[in-house]
Amino acid sequence: MSHSPDGTQLVVAGREILSLYDISSIDPQTEWTSTRNLRTKQNLRNSSVDVQWNPQDALKIGTASTNGNVYIWQINHADTTATALEHKRAVSRVAWHPENPTLIASGSQDSMSIWDTRLLRVVATMASKSEIRDLQINPLDPNRLAMGLDSGSLILYDLRYNRPYLD
Repeated sequence: MSHSPDGTQLVVAGREILSLYDISSIDPQTEWTSTRNLRTKQNLRNSSVDVQWNPQDALKIGTASTNGNVYIWQINHADTTATALEHKRAVSRVAWHPENPTLIASGSQDSMSIWDTRLLRVVATMASKSEIRDLQINPLDPNRLAMGLDSGSLILYDLRYNRPYLD
């Protein structure tokens, strides 16, 4: 689940859902209904396990998929505009760069990748011996990416030098 940059919408992803909800006027007496379902029979792919709204581009969201792909969705077209095929195993998390709207990071059971959605290629990658459960790019220092591993370890990654911090 992720909020739109202006906070008026919510996107929810799951096994068979990728839906938008209008939350601009919340009425506790009314059940929420989807304003738009991005999933159709034509674009139904493997389950989405994570979704993040691009903080700089309100028309784009990224989803992590169980088939090892990261999908970039253009919400006004209700379809994917790009697919990252970098991971060999299920992707568990995605995170947009807070300042560069073309960069999205993804973590899977075997690696972390940073993908440039404009160039349609991976610009950084790091193998992992343990599944990446979570990853976040620091909004106050966007050169730092933190990864939480299944083993309980934490890795800080320096995006400027494309390597983990040593200290």
